[in-house]
Amino acid sequence: MPDKHTLVIGLMSGTSLDGMDLALAAIGERKFEILAFQDFPFEAAFQDQLRQFLLAKTFSPAAFISWHVQLGIRMGQNIAEFVRQTGTQQVAAVGVHGPTFFHQPHENPNHNGTFQLGSPAHIHAHCHLPIISDLRNGDMAFGGQGAPLVPFLEHYFFQDPNQDRLFVNLGGIANATFLPRETQPVLAYDTGPANMILDFLVQTQNGGRMDEDGKMARSGRIIPSLLAHWLAHPYFAIQPPKSTGRELFNQDFCSGAQNYSLADQLATATELTALSLCNSIVMSESTFYNQRVFDPIFLSGGGAKNGFLCQRLKHHLPGRHWTTTRELGLDASAKEALLMALLAYAHVHGIPANIPSVTGARQKVVLGSRTG
Repeated sequence: MPDKHTLVIGLMSGTSLDGMDLALAAIGERKFEILAFQDFPFEAAFQDQLRQFLLAKTFSPAAFISWHVQLGIRMGQNIAEFVRQTGTQQVAAVGVHGPTFFHQPHENPNHNGTFQLGSPAHIHAHCHLPIISDLRNGDMAFGGQGAPLVPFLEHYFFQDPNQDRLFVNLGGIANATFLPRETQPVLAYDTGPANMILDFLVQTQNGGRMDEDGKMARSGRIIPSLLAHWLAHPYFAIQPPKSTGRELFNQDFCSGAQNYSLADQLATATELTALSLCNSIVMSESTFYNQRVFDPIFLSGGGAKNGFLCQRLKHHLPGRHWTTTRELGLDASAKEALLMALLAYAHVHGIPANIPSVTGARQKVVLGSRTG
């Protein structure tokens, strides 16, 4: 445990919509220790209802308020239970990120914003701890994308003066962070969909939650015409900084895929993630780092457990050391919850937590708003 540390909790409920991850961490200057980690899964019916709400073309204000409040209540209750189980005392703050209702990076400052579900007032009312929420809009208020957030964690804890490191997070969306060994700017951005499309195909076509280890995808065929159609999406041609989410990669994006078997759809969607990510890595190394090769590559997120996806990544970028953040002392499953804990720590100590070279913001900003 760091000698001088602050106890903080992080709660992450992301694009997978499968539940909430909570981490209790002792964080000090560039050091951390995860003292406890727990997953609070959503019931299948709750998950389906939330997904239908987020994917709906229209919604009522009453439904919006209901989801915002009930997710806040559930978050607060889970935090309280987590604190009770761990016997934790003297928590300085809880960093919270709920499911994204809508993320809208936009050149026009009047439209550049984002919203995550989970009312901070209701969270605080049920756990009685200071809540740090709304962790993206501070960056967006100064012209940034508000995403990705995870490069702050990678830069804060893992930059190495002797090694060019690449971090790849495979959550609902895939993102890559380039940490150069010297004082060159950090580059990071969302490369495209990861688990979001894979999970959507499984959940809407056979009632499952995910393609465990990519087993169904491995049994399917990559469909070249479908892959080419998906890769033609304009997002893949945009230069960073850029970020994305369910707003672009949703059921409309998947239209036409139903002409093929589910296994073939999953194989092709896996290839989409692997190829778009690896193409982005090669492009960035060439364009921004004079063709330097970033190695090793540290994987995290749920996709790091997908054996078939990892196999396709290694196929497209052979000869590199592909590993996970466990090699650095961080369980890949706990990374995003630790990030939220770190953002709470940064807020409490007045540390700017956005990286303008990543998001495009005009300046560094202390992220988040405090409730309680």
